[in-house]
Amino acid sequence: KLVILEEMNMYQDTPVKYIDDVTEELLYGDQPQGWKVIGERATVQKLTSARLRDYFNKHYTAPNTLVVVAGNYNQKDLSREVRHYLGKQSRQLGRSKKTAVVERETGPAVSFNSKKTDQTHLKFAWRAYPAGHRDLPALKILNIILGSNMSSRLFINIRERHGLGYYINSEVEAYSDCGYLAVKAGVDNDRTLQAIELILKELRQIKEAGVTAAEINKAKEYYRGKLALSLETSSDWAFWSAEQEILRGEVKTPEQLEQEVSAVSAKDLARVAGGVITNSNLNLAIIGPCPKSMEPKIKRLLRG
Repeated sequence: KLVILEEMNMYQDTPVKYIDDVTEELLYGDQPQGWKVIGERATVQKLTSARLRDYFNKHYTAPNTLVVVAGNYNQKDLSREVRHYLGKQSRQLGRSKKTAVVERETGPAVSFNSKKTDQTHLKFAWRAYPAGHRDLPALKILNIILGSNMSSRLFINIRERHGLGYYINSEVEAYSDCGYLAVKAGVDNDRTLQAIELILKELRQIKEAGVTAAEINKAKEYYRGKLALSLETSSDWAFWSAEQEILRGEVKTPEQLEQEVSAVSAKDLARVAGGVITNSNLNLAIIGPCPKSMEPKIKRLLRG
């Protein structure tokens, strides 16, 4: 328990990581999707060995186990080994069911977390799509254009042009029944308002003015290259396949994913941007020395 409590302290002292937990808590609230994986201090301190064994026996069962193998292997021998070892596990409880996520969005939401830091950490999040959604390929291309690499719009504008911070990027999170588009940045404490305003302006521009054909083609090439590099080893293939099977219940080949991305059009991007990037769908988590006097100004910016 003491080690886990110190791990909590480590995360809380690392805002660039801890803001991910704060963001999902803001998005999903008091339900499993909004809870920290590591738990809370009170729950860790109350944990007993009996409860730990009960949890293990309930969830670490054969029906809950997925075995993924990638590499040079004999399928017949491997299948025999899997049946031999997993056959010893309990099958009485069946497969665990994930608690369905309840989405509650009532307008722009913000979480202020005051902390003495050398820069202010921001994470914007717009509710989007779960894994397997038909519009996810378009959202991924939009994300690449927006802030997925060093030639993206946000990187060039926020970091290179205005010098507001060292890191800024965007990302797509897609879980089994929920997901979101996020923009994450660490900015100058004294220029936090300017950073928020410019980031929101960039999002509005990509929504209202759209993207160019050159940007779309470049983003698709980037996606193909990154996908190929991410599958260079057998372990990469195994983790990649396992994630697809767990989240979507099927495993698509790299060629299938490339075909989906290749089919994305400018109209698809406009439709997805229009549906996802809205003020009513916006959430913002902040960690840093944000004065109380700044909070109303930030809320006004989020309302547009």
